[in-house]
Amino acid sequence: MNTILKSAAATAAMAVLNLAHAGPAPANSSWDAAQNERSFNGNVIAINAADNTISVKGVFFTRNFNTAADCKVSLDDKAVASLAELRPGQKVAIRYESADGVLIAKNIAQHDMAYTGHIAAIDPVARKLALKEGIMTRDLAIAPDCAVVLKGDQSGTCAALQVGDTVHVIYEPANGSPVARRIEQKSDSFVGTLQAVDATTRSVKVRGGIAERKFNLADSCPIVINGKLNGGLSDLRIGERVSLSYDNKDGVLIANRLSPMTGTIGMESAAPASSQTAQAGNQQPYNYNGY
Repeated sequence: MNTILKSAAATAAMAVLNLAHAGPAPANSSWDAAQNERSFNGNVIAINAADNTISVKGVFFTRNFNTAADCKVSLDDKAVASLAELRPGQKVAIRYESADGVLIAKNIAQHDMAYTGHIAAIDPVARKLALKEGIMTRDLAIAPDCAVVLKGDQSGTCAALQVGDTVHVIYEPANGSPVARRIEQKSDSFVGTLQAVDATTRSVKVRGGIAERKFNLADSCPIVINGKLNGGLSDLRIGERVSLSYDNKDGVLIANRLSPMTGTIGMESAAPASSQTAQAGNQQPYNYNGY
């Protein structure tokens, strides 16, 4: 028994001596580096790719970073990028170390800033866009090289966009104002003659050629009347031509934009104008109760 106790004590003493001789772990170990890493989020103010430096404005102050030789840079749409591909205004998240007060960026990740809403107004010539997002309307400038992406990721122009379109806008701040860098409108479109309106289910039936389709209106679907987003189902007339933007969700067609096409009422099922209906007092221009 004494022999066992002596052996255990000798082993413990040897372990203590080994630790004493080993000394502390190197300061530049990967574990210590990970412990020293910090994060900073903000918008790019300036970049000097030649000097490998970047300035970023956060909520309260601006910080200047040197970039490590192995600094990883990524964009929202590009996993591996370079410092030169960043530009002022972009939002970035930086992981960095502080070496005696010198900030060294180890990882820079750019993240898109975006709004999603309905186009309230658009002027392709003046390059201006008003976007209605909930109860708020935002005014944006459209960058000269702004990309417009349509259904199927096809490239388009601002001329293809309409009031009422649901769009996803990627923007960057410039001089305190948002500037659209990419506008996505990826819904399908359909044009036809309005056959029926059901206010209870918020749905319409539209015939295009020999095909008749039923569209359910999204809660936020605007009915565009004379270029304004404030139309209602009561503004629609059976027999008139309408255009819709919609998404197909598992076979259910969900309209996110509906607009009458002025002056295209079908003669075979034309309804009287709203003023005429008001005078007649006993005519119903649309069907509330079904098909």
